[in-house]
Amino acid sequence: MVVFWGPIVEFAITEFVDAILDTPKGGPLDIMLTTTGGQSEVAFRMASICRSEREDVRIIVPDSAYSAGTILALAADKILMSSSSTLGPIDPQIRLSEKGLFAWMPAKAMVEAVKNLQEQAQANDYALRFSITMLGEINAILYQTAKNAIARTKPLATGVFKLRSNPPTDEQIKEIVEALQEHSIHSATIYHQEAKDIGLPVEYIDLSSEQWAQVWRLHTRYVADYKTKDVLVIEGHRLSHVYL
Repeated sequence: MVVFWGPIVEFAITEFVDAILDTPKGGPLDIMLTTTGGQSEVAFRMASICRSEREDVRIIVPDSAYSAGTILALAADKILMSSSSTLGPIDPQIRLSEKGLFAWMPAKAMVEAVKNLQEQAQANDYALRFSITMLGEINAILYQTAKNAIARTKPLATGVFKLRSNPPTDEQIKEIVEALQEHSIHSATIYHQEAKDIGLPVEYIDLSSEQWAQVWRLHTRYVADYKTKDVLVIEGHRLSHVYL
């Protein structure tokens, strides 16, 4: 099994490949995924790597796999979930940096904020001055990057589905992707039943079962050791990569 804990970012690709190659063949590729999201393009690359390496891919979600994490999960033949598990809308995030610190902002929220401030600016001079101050936090490049990321989400998600050996029909893919994009809040949660209802290959495992207890015990070790999902941990059968 491969454990992926943390943001889905470009520099994680090498370690992710290492972890997959470190996992014994002869069965499905199991990935225990915990992430608040990250870069959608990287999620597509990770999905492509998984599908090229194994015929059978299973994503295990003990806690949460949001945004780009949900895009990665679309490549799985099975998504193993329990009552503790949540997916999220496939709303891309933009990485922001200030004074050496990094943060992620939902692209949809950024575009909506600019749109709302522009509308307010047309109302009166005070709103215009306020809008100029607020928009100073979002430059033109970031704004265009956010718009481009939103536009890329649908074809990326569709492409991930088509990596599967037995993908849904085009109409089914369209309906699932639209359902995953309809949430207006980036932090919206999609529990196992909703995920199954919209057409994702969810296999529910009872929270009190011994099978899920093993998953949960492993998950809680990462919670105890690393506290935050901003830490990046990638582990395979023998190797371990940790970025604090």
